[in-house]
Amino acid sequence: MFRPLPMLKVNVLLLKRQAAELASQLGRKGYVHLVDATRQTQESLLRTFAQPEAERNLQALQALCVQLHKTLGLSHDPSSESTGELLPLEKISEGLKGIQAALPKGGQRLSPARQAELAAEHGPALGKWAEALDAQEAYLQGCRQFGQAASLCCVSGWIPKDKLEDLKQTVELCTGGACVVEVLHAEEDPAVLSGKDTVPVTYGDGGWLAAFRMLVTSYGTPSYQELDPTAFVAISFALLFGIMFGDIGQGAVLALAGWWLRRRPQKGADTLWRDGGTILIVCGLAATLFGFAYGSFFGYENHHILKPLWLNPLEQMDIPRLLLTAVGVGIVLSSLAILFNIFNHIMRQDYFEGIFNRNGLMGLLFYWLAIGIGVTIVLTGRYAIWQIVLLVLPLAVLFLAHPLHELVGASHAAAGEEKPSLFALLLESCIELMETLTGYLSGTVSFVRVGAFAISHGALCLAVWSIVQLIHQVFAGHGAVGFVVSCIVVVLGNALVIAFEGMVALIQGIRLEYYELFSKYFSGGGVPYAPYRAGAPAAEANASKET
Repeated sequence: MFRPLPMLKVNVLLLKRQAAELASQLGRKGYVHLVDATRQTQESLLRTFAQPEAERNLQALQALCVQLHKTLGLSHDPSSESTGELLPLEKISEGLKGIQAALPKGGQRLSPARQAELAAEHGPALGKWAEALDAQEAYLQGCRQFGQAASLCCVSGWIPKDKLEDLKQTVELCTGGACVVEVLHAEEDPAVLSGKDTVPVTYGDGGWLAAFRMLVTSYGTPSYQELDPTAFVAISFALLFGIMFGDIGQGAVLALAGWWLRRRPQKGADTLWRDGGTILIVCGLAATLFGFAYGSFFGYENHHILKPLWLNPLEQMDIPRLLLTAVGVGIVLSSLAILFNIFNHIMRQDYFEGIFNRNGLMGLLFYWLAIGIGVTIVLTGRYAIWQIVLLVLPLAVLFLAHPLHELVGASHAAAGEEKPSLFALLLESCIELMETLTGYLSGTVSFVRVGAFAISHGALCLAVWSIVQLIHQVFAGHGAVGFVVSCIVVVLGNALVIAFEGMVALIQGIRLEYYELFSKYFSGGGVPYAPYRAGAPAAEANASKET
């Protein structure tokens, strides 16, 4: 588990004439998550600093710049490291149109030699104007989030704590010290406390765990006051996949496929393939380990050569043990999920929900008592009255806690709302109690599917090798032909198993994570940290979402 990097809100008050240089520098630095300054103040004391006319002119010049690059056979990749000078759009326009005037008219097609000659002559100047456009774009994108009042401009944004000194130096350089810099911790920011702003969330590199963060963010972004479940997801997902897809050879194939994906050239969105490759490597290695536990190599099982270290999913005596193990894994993972939920409520200082929520302390106590008493009854065939009383006690607390809290609480009175009736509260508690009972039961039993898919995986592999044996019988006396056909069946059969069963195991693993575990502890609702950068086309999405 990881905590998000500590974030600071920085409000910079400076002269409007200094805003252009500061916007350009912040765009090059690329670590400030801008927020709309006009919406941070009470009663809209600031008005927007946006310049829509200049943005339209910029888009037209960018289109012209792209056309000139294409004509000269050149390319320009906007970068956050751009050092382009912040020049007026009028001057950039003159420069680009000067280059356009020197090129052939009427769409005349250039020979490669002539194109190279013109590129050598005008390429450096075109590159200069392109970088100037990047700087202007960074400035105008920043202006969308700036606020202004009279001759002053306000820049507001979130930065990681370790970037504070660098930001102060940047502001000092751009303003010559003629500014005011206010620094607020996330827990102290009035805009956050009033709900006008949300703290963006970012984490450290995380190494190989970063790939599994993709599974988390596909469900939602953790809030700033919430534990990052990536490590838990990585371990539990690999464990579940390994149980369902245990095979030495097939697991090794998945790991090699993941290694190949990671070795592909990475460009932009291709990082999706890199992270997917990492997930395949981890899941493939987990499957290989369970392959040794099951004694399976490409679906072939010969216990004289490779003896199972644990059990055989297709052995009649081992099937109950496998299914019970799957349920046991579900109990452990569900318990950990509830503990994470308790910690999340403590971090938010919401102690009531941390204790009396159905996925809080009382819910966990009931869950453990129910499991303990259930195991005792199965093993001994007897139960005691005190056990039933002990089991009912946390349920009674869960049933009464919320109605009492609502009746004596001041939340409704403070909001000017009428308190709900006692009957409505009791009815709601009855429904929540039923959801608690059915949720814990169905959630635990749902993990039986992990063992069931391990059995189906073994059965499908057995079918492949049964076909191979049948081929040997059909082609008896034709050794070479039978051998070739058998090899084809083994290869194609294992390819089918890897593709189909691998996909099924991945889908089921994700389903169990999302519906059986995330639902117990993950609230989401966070805003991803999205610093604005020079030339980034989606910079306008960097502003914090209003809640």
